[in-house]
Amino acid sequence: MIAIAIENIMKPDKKRTKVQNFMGTDAKKDPTKPDPPTSLFNANSLVLFINVFVVLACTGGLIFQGSQCLKRFWDSETKAILSVKPSGEATFLAFTFCPSFKDAYSQDGLAKYGLTVNSYKSGDYFGNQSTMDTSKIDGYDVFADVTYELSELLKVIEISLSDPSLPSVVIDLSKPLNSSQAEWTTIYDDTFGRCYHMYLNPAVTRKEIVNMEIEAKAGIYIYLHHPGQRLDVDSKTKVFAELGNKLFIDLAHELSTNTLGQDGEMPCDASMDWDYDGCIYEKLGNELWNSFGCVLPFMPSVSGRSICRFDTSTQEGLEWKHQVIERYNYLSSTGQRGLCAMPCSTMEVFLGLPFDGVEDPDIAYIKMYIKSTVKVKKTVLDYTWLSMLAEIGGYTGLLLGISVVNITNVVDKVVTKCFG
Repeated sequence: MIAIAIENIMKPDKKRTKVQNFMGTDAKKDPTKPDPPTSLFNANSLVLFINVFVVLACTGGLIFQGSQCLKRFWDSETKAILSVKPSGEATFLAFTFCPSFKDAYSQDGLAKYGLTVNSYKSGDYFGNQSTMDTSKIDGYDVFADVTYELSELLKVIEISLSDPSLPSVVIDLSKPLNSSQAEWTTIYDDTFGRCYHMYLNPAVTRKEIVNMEIEAKAGIYIYLHHPGQRLDVDSKTKVFAELGNKLFIDLAHELSTNTLGQDGEMPCDASMDWDYDGCIYEKLGNELWNSFGCVLPFMPSVSGRSICRFDTSTQEGLEWKHQVIERYNYLSSTGQRGLCAMPCSTMEVFLGLPFDGVEDPDIAYIKMYIKSTVKVKKTVLDYTWLSMLAEIGGYTGLLLGISVVNITNVVDKVVTKCFG
């Protein structure tokens, strides 16, 4: 439309040109004839006025819509794309096995050092036996003695697959661990002592797991979460298997991925997706070591770093112990976000209503039925710069009738008219 209007404005008056060419000059007026009546708007002027008005109105509309597009782009609106995948094709959840509260610390191990659960948790990490020289005791050795090995917690895990022709995957914890079945990582915790993170090998999960049967030698908590994110404050979904009881429960999980990274309303770091726990341990250890010159036993040992020895015989020693433990408690819980960025991929786990029965009094049994599909939610920008350009281009063509092709023609006509 604007191209047509510009051409009309710049088009020469053909009738006037013909008269000039025929007579060589403007035709002379006949003095005997009166001048024709003049009007404010003749036909050509009215058409020109309408053309200009339409062009200005459409240009104003384009400017308004363009500003709305820019505003929408800068607002960085997001949307969630939801898809459903077979459980064998999506990231499978991880399991962390922890002893129950009452079974978290070994009574035999504590007695060896003259400790109780409360005294150990409150900062006595080396024991107080009069027959021992505690200055020569390694605090990491004490922690290992007063907590449980994996084989002391779990007996066997049996995994059934969707294809009945395939044999079940049996993980016998009395035998050496097999990495072709699962990867195991130790999780250190002041409440539970030592927990054990299990991530099944993708070669197993790709066959689509139908259910898992777990037999434990003690009451256990089973945390269900994204692999590598047991320490995340949002990874607290768990089930409890008690000695002497059988527990049956349904579970499903959903995977959420934020593709915006640091640019979203909730910034995240994709490098934390699978190693959030490692980051927390590293940063937590650095904070304690740099602030107090020692660390607590509830984290992996690092060469050259020693566990804090608190002198509780003085008020100064008691205050220092309080500061260290209080700092650890804060950083390991609500202060996590100040240590490591939030992961971009997270997992939500949903549990069905459990039902139980009585079994062997020395065994804690749980069977989990796993849903065959996984919902995958991906957060993306709803309005990208390409979307903005496409929308502005559409409004330009709709309101002004200009495409990228004929813009060059309009520019050429303007230049030719103005500069010959």
